[in-house]
Amino acid sequence: SVCSVTLMAEKLSLSRERFYQLQKAGIFPPPVYSIVNKRPFYTCQQQDNCLEIKKTGIGFNGKPVIFNNPRKQIISSHDNNNGVYENLMTILKRMGLKITKKMLTNAMSRFYPGGLKENDINGTKIKELFNYLKQNT
Repeated sequence: SVCSVTLMAEKLSLSRERFYQLQKAGIFPPPVYSIVNKRPFYTCQQQDNCLEIKKTGIGFNGKPVIFNNPRKQIISSHDNNNGVYENLMTILKRMGLKITKKMLTNAMSRFYPGGLKENDINGTKIKELFNYLKQNT
């Protein structure tokens, strides 16, 4: 299915601003625009192209590009040395959930048995956890 520019940037682990910079430089292909609402989007083929560009380091324009790949810390219920797990708990509580650490641990184990990378925590992941915990509390 198609995806927005924001989602494409997320899939590439880039900020939307950085994605637009690289797109203007010819590293990533330009999006297609909807006839109905004129919004930009990426087709399945374009998404595959963008992911391949990130993987190979060869831009849409044929020029090499080096992507900064900082080390990604895995966040699991067993390892919480940087507070991200508590931050997730705080966010969910602020959204109105009355949960315990054990409840969050169980939900995390169910949805993300291998843990999460710090930059994988986004609105979609929080929504999944919220909906699951809301239904199961």
